[in-house]
Amino acid sequence: MDASRDNVSFLGANLDHPESVFVDADGTVYAGGEAGQVYRISVDGEQRLLGTTGGNLLGLVVDGDGVVHCCDCAQAAVFSVAADGEVRERSRGTADRPMRFPNHPVFDAEGNLYVSDSGSYWEPDGCIYRIRPDDTTELFHAGPLHYPNGIAIDPTQRWLYIAQSPAWNVVRISLEAPDSPVELAFELPEHTIPDGMWFSADGRLHIGCYRPDQVIACHPDGRVEVVIRDRTAELILAPTNVFPHEGKLYIANLGGYHISVVETGAQRGTVHQPSLRSGRAR
Repeated sequence: MDASRDNVSFLGANLDHPESVFVDADGTVYAGGEAGQVYRISVDGEQRLLGTTGGNLLGLVVDGDGVVHCCDCAQAAVFSVAADGEVRERSRGTADRPMRFPNHPVFDAEGNLYVSDSGSYWEPDGCIYRIRPDDTTELFHAGPLHYPNGIAIDPTQRWLYIAQSPAWNVVRISLEAPDSPVELAFELPEHTIPDGMWFSADGRLHIGCYRPDQVIACHPDGRVEVVIRDRTAELILAPTNVFPHEGKLYIANLGGYHISVVETGAQRGTVHQPSLRSGRAR
């Protein structure tokens, strides 16, 4: 499907080059900005700034208490931003391996936060951290990974899928045996630069592609299809993170100032949003 004004609508106003997007179960949308802003857009369209980390936000997720957990690549740290605007540093990596370029987070069912650290773009020196609910941080997978970008846990809860942007592919690591070899999950078309990604309810992995300006879906049987593309990069421009919810696909545009919304029929998959304050999950 080609993007047009007939099938793409805009959400948000003057967002600061949003790289990330997350949709809560009630339809509330969260996005980040290039100066560390965390935006919240309610279901009735009211937009407000929750707070700022002061750096540059990439991926973010929201827990069961409405707290936003976000990767700040400028400060090489992971922060949380509460609904009242309180900003708290959660992690800078480990003593032996400090974070260099934290990129994208995702929760598991136990409240552990997995974070991709992309490292440098041209060298395979990225890794994956795991931040425990008490902020204890460990190196989950030392790599080498080639600029690990978006990450997602699959519907079986057995695998952590990882987009490798310069390698034009998606690999996966066993959550139960992280020391096992990295497996190739999807080989993407040449010159496709994958960024953020989420699974939909039907098991498809939706991926925002920084280049070309499009969103693709990887099927469980290995097929890769283009969901929507913008040949002129006017409505969907430098798309990064994506999120399927209630038949719509929400797309963050690093090259723009809005979230694009497209009717695709994609439904929200399993999204872990633990309540870290009480130890419960939802």
